Amino acid sequence: MDVGNNLREKTNRNDILSLLAINKIKEVRTLYETKGNTAYVFKSLKHPYEVEMQNVIDRKSL
Repeated sequence: MDVGNNLREKTNRNDILSLLAINKIKEVRTLYETKGNTAYVFKSLKHPYEVEMQNVIDRKSL
C-alpha cells in the first residue's frame, strides 16, 4: 500500500494505478490482438479515484 501511496503522491494523481492498469491491458490486447473480447477483472481497488477512473473507462468501453 505504501508503494501506491508514494506513486500517487509523486505523480499528484489519485487515479494513477488505474491508469497504469488500463495501459497494461491495452498493451496486452495489442500484443495478443484480442480486440476487447477478453475481460479483465480488478481484484482490488483501494482508492475512490481508482474506482471512478474505472467507471469512466467502462462507460467509454476500452
